[in-house]
Amino acid sequence: MADNADNQREWTLMFYFASDNPLAPGIVSHLKALKNAGYHPRASVLAYFDPQTPGTPSHIFDVNAIDKLENPGESEIGFKQNDPFVRNLMLDKLWRDQTDRNGKPIRDVIQSLMLKRGTALTVPTPPDLPDTDIEINVVQPAGELQSRLESELQDSATKPEVDLCDDQSEPAGPEKSLGKFLEFCANEYPANHYMLFVIGHGQIVGDDVFMYDEHAAIHSLTLRHLGRVLRKFKNNKNVRDAQFDLVSFHSCSMSSLEIASELQGTANFMLASQGESFVGSWPYLSILIRVFNDLKAKTKIDVKETLKQIFAYIIHNCTDFILAGYSADLCLCELSTERVSAAENAVADLSTELMNGLDPGVNPLVKDCILLAHWKSQSYWQENYTDLYDFCLCLDSYCNELGKTIGNMGAIQAAAGRVMDALRPEDSSHPQQLVTMARFVGPASQYAHGLSVYFPWAEPSEEKPIMADYNCYQFQKKTKWLDFLKTYFAGTMRQSRRSEPDTRVPAFTQTPKEQLQEDMAAIMFNSSGSSGAPGTLASNDPGKTGPRDPMGQVGPRDPMGGTCTCGSVKNFPHDTRPRLEQAKGGPREDPSPLFFNF
Repeated sequence: MADNADNQREWTLMFYFASDNPLAPGIVSHLKALKNAGYHPRASVLAYFDPQTPGTPSHIFDVNAIDKLENPGESEIGFKQNDPFVRNLMLDKLWRDQTDRNGKPIRDVIQSLMLKRGTALTVPTPPDLPDTDIEINVVQPAGELQSRLESELQDSATKPEVDLCDDQSEPAGPEKSLGKFLEFCANEYPANHYMLFVIGHGQIVGDDVFMYDEHAAIHSLTLRHLGRVLRKFKNNKNVRDAQFDLVSFHSCSMSSLEIASELQGTANFMLASQGESFVGSWPYLSILIRVFNDLKAKTKIDVKETLKQIFAYIIHNCTDFILAGYSADLCLCELSTERVSAAENAVADLSTELMNGLDPGVNPLVKDCILLAHWKSQSYWQENYTDLYDFCLCLDSYCNELGKTIGNMGAIQAAAGRVMDALRPEDSSHPQQLVTMARFVGPASQYAHGLSVYFPWAEPSEEKPIMADYNCYQFQKKTKWLDFLKTYFAGTMRQSRRSEPDTRVPAFTQTPKEQLQEDMAAIMFNSSGSSGAPGTLASNDPGKTGPRDPMGQVGPRDPMGGTCTCGSVKNFPHDTRPRLEQAKGGPREDPSPLFFNF
């Protein structure tokens, strides 16, 4: 509820709990933490909570609004010490047209109660949340928006010029609900500074499961649509004249160069983890108390120092997860165009030199060096993401071992060095870095340096839309990283069983029937989309397994659920048959590993 007496709001802090999935019960503890942090008259705390239970509506809370109205101009930070009272958020909920037992709108009843206490209250009407998207028990495969666009293109012979990267579709699912929540906060709670915390499933690069909404027709939010909704918020007249200081992702595998590139200029800072993130690992009680204390003690807010303190609280809180055997990492980035562009330019040079090193005419030791650096460096989430700084560090080490005279090792080493210079954390000697702070706790993340890049061992299966989606990312347009990935997938794929020389085992002959059966098996494996490429995650279709998200218990319709094993580091071909020989001799190199000509 807006405080009419508050014309000097310094902060609007927004918490979007994407919990229409098995995370929902654990999210309640975070809501309680927001409540127990107390309040300050110059800060508003808004929370969006989408439960999983069918028939339960989404909620928007103006946390501790009644307390602020009953005590105008006063602050109560952390509430009274030694007070065992348990607080709930019932009176903090913003209501639309719901009525009480007497048929009176609850909004009017609350206003009447406050008037009796001498407080004039205007209750903002929360946005009409996108209930029209609800489709109970319907599970869409991964890449719904991309698949829809591709289908429209295929069906329209009169419009072959349609650009799949120019998506003009109406917001739907999580994009629509997030957009409405942010617009409501900007219009009803204008402030000098804004922070956004997004809590839910992650992995927006390579998997359409970010902010997964189990009961929406469009279940997830793609990276491009995340950029679209944040740019719209930043351009709101109330926000444009203020500062959108922080967008943070309490989600798995969200601290990546692709995300930093896509979101550059939308917010001043980004806070996220490269690896796993857990419910309870971010101490929201401490975070809010820090913000409130700064408002009470200071006349001028040092935003960057406040964010560094928030960073320290999260890392310090994560140390206790080591007791349960879990490691963690965290990175704070400054998303100015200048800082992001410096990293993009360095990665663009690296992509070029890596592709040159994978050229068939180059000494094969260069390819081995790239493979070994990939194998040795810090990886995340089923071997699909790699810490780019650590990859370059390992690459530099192998270049030193092999010598700069082999192939173009010197050029690769120089390009790797430029990437490390661009991704090193900020310090007094390097004040303009993309990475402000990067830390880890626990051995599994000890080689984390802040930002990952999508770097699987083998090309994803056709049913996963990442290759088409990635081509539309700003990061690809600036760095050509996808071009390197395609070259890498083709250049490092092992030869088929029948193409590899093995003098110890004599080749066996096949009857025409056996040859036909092998042909049919190879065709089915390559075209069905059900087998997937080795080393890739399974699809999000029902009945198939996928990664298990450590943030919460899995469910039968939860795309992050199921059982899994660690991702393979093998780039095996999809075929057992021998490849055609080129005129010069030797196995035929096909740039597209999913399809072969025989």
